Amino acid sequence: MSAPILPDMHTGVDLETRFKAAANISEQQNWGARWLAYLTYTDPEQALAFARKATGEDHHPLLLSSWKTRGFLANLRHQQKEAIYAYQEALQLAEQEGAQDKQADILLEWSAVYVNAGQINDAERMIEQAARLIRVFPRPRQSFHLLIRQASLKLRQGHLHQAFPLFRQAERMHTVLQGQWQWDDLDYLTLLYSGLGEWYTESGERQLARDAYFRVIRICENFQLKSRLAWYYLHAGAASMALERWEDARQMFLQAIDQRESGQKEALAGAWANLGFVYLQLEEPAKAKDALDRAADLYQDLGPDKKNLAVVATWRARLARLTGQADQVMSQFVLASEYAREIHDNAQLSLICKEIARHFADQKDFKNAYEYLLLHDEIGEKAREELQQTNLMELQVKYETEQKEQEAETLRGQAVELRLKAMRAQMNPHFLFNALNGIQNFIHQEDGDKASRYLAKFAGLVRQSLNLSNTELITLEDEVAFIQDYLFINQKLRFDGRLHFEVRVDDEIDEDRVMIPPMMVQPFVENAIEHGFTKRQSGTIVITFDLLDNDVIRCAIQDDGIGREEAIRIQAVNPMRSQHQSLGIGITRERLDLLNRSGFNGHRLEIIDLKDDQGHALGTRVELYFPSRRKGI
Repeated sequence: MSAPILPDMHTGVDLETRFKAAANISEQQNWGARWLAYLTYTDPEQALAFARKATGEDHHPLLLSSWKTRGFLANLRHQQKEAIYAYQEALQLAEQEGAQDKQADILLEWSAVYVNAGQINDAERMIEQAARLIRVFPRPRQSFHLLIRQASLKLRQGHLHQAFPLFRQAERMHTVLQGQWQWDDLDYLTLLYSGLGEWYTESGERQLARDAYFRVIRICENFQLKSRLAWYYLHAGAASMALERWEDARQMFLQAIDQRESGQKEALAGAWANLGFVYLQLEEPAKAKDALDRAADLYQDLGPDKKNLAVVATWRARLARLTGQADQVMSQFVLASEYAREIHDNAQLSLICKEIARHFADQKDFKNAYEYLLLHDEIGEKAREELQQTNLMELQVKYETEQKEQEAETLRGQAVELRLKAMRAQMNPHFLFNALNGIQNFIHQEDGDKASRYLAKFAGLVRQSLNLSNTELITLEDEVAFIQDYLFINQKLRFDGRLHFEVRVDDEIDEDRVMIPPMMVQPFVENAIEHGFTKRQSGTIVITFDLLDNDVIRCAIQDDGIGREEAIRIQAVNPMRSQHQSLGIGITRERLDLLNRSGFNGHRLEIIDLKDDQGHALGTRVELYFPSRRKGI
């Protein structure tokens, strides 16, 4: 793969200068966000210092970007609480802006916090929320990010067969992004190849794993990406160790240690520990001791991290054997055993017993060697039973996860099918015939202006109906425009001005930002027309959109027609008359139910029969309720 081409390779100084010289808040946010992104990936310490200062000011132009940066860097340092707090602040600001693209970015990054903490269900929930937002406004960059997060989650869940195709699909997308790369895209590119490296490691493809990790390092070095570099050097070193390429491993671990200012203590501790093991293999005991001592100190500070402290103590015991310090061998093995027991790690404890047995055998103490071999077998059997139980539980989780995914995919398929049905239901044959017949009359009357104007309206309505069948959400502004055009054509071409209508939108509603499912309102408008003008000379339809206190949009369609009871009586005489209307309303009911089952709760429908004091029909009122969702900037 060729190196990505960044369209905007401004230096940090240039970006900072443009940010400070910006003429307005929009320019400040644009240049400032790019400058902060540059710092986040190339100079994390400076980025963190700036972000901390910015988040201390209530109205800083880079408040959202700064909270996002703080969350990203806190997660890299495994500071879970700080990361979650920062992402919560960033998400709240993005929601206030109505910026769905920014919300999706934040949710995807936030999911990594839960992955690192082993909270897989929370990570999955975050990624699915982001996916819903991205499906509404798909953009190549965000789709690329989403694929990588989904693949990484599958990898962590142990779904190797599902992770690999997602990684490959993301890899193919780089050609789409050529010339459009931004700094966070490059970071995701490193996650892509690091994820492939992990996949190859899990699959036993050691050379391919090493190649993938070294590709990551080349990308980081080419673009001076430093935020994750310590971890990538560590992974590349471990991949080289697996191939017994000790010199390559040594170089990688030393490079990781050179990134000590990144503040990523876990990576630094791992680099020192593995470097100590490499020096053991190279029989350089003094360097091995120094490296293992440094690793032990760091792991003590990290909790302490008893699992890795047990490994370090085991390697220290090997070092003592290498240097002939017999008294130190058993003391380190005992220490390693204590750490393993404290965390109930029978697998590690079994390996320690095997190492101790080998030590006693070297000392010709075959009695103790035999006893520790028995312990190795006994504890190893417990470890195997635990592993089997864990594997069974993981298989159950995998099965349940795949079932949920299949259900979600089925729901998405049903949603698409229902949107297509709704589109077809909108094209009522009576409406089509009357509209075209009306246009034809103007042509026969040689009224070309009206024929042209109404034909354009009609064509636009049909085109919009087709377009709506391929999207999950549209702006309220577009829905209102569609309904107004639909009513206008009915008014002019079918009812010769006898239809009166009014469409009102609450001033509190931002029409061009609020999103609702498409083609929900029209079937009830059509129904109101049919009921309103059956056996009548004229009628009125009023459609209102109101914002309720619980952030719900209520759409009310009210007619002054004959009412449902009389409509049912007429339908009994001529059942074909209302078949089409019933189909459209039935589809809408199904779509509302499907939206609620898909996690977007709060959609509902109410139909109210309007009557006077004597019980005579005054018309019908239909109320549709939609949870308010906002369009990204």
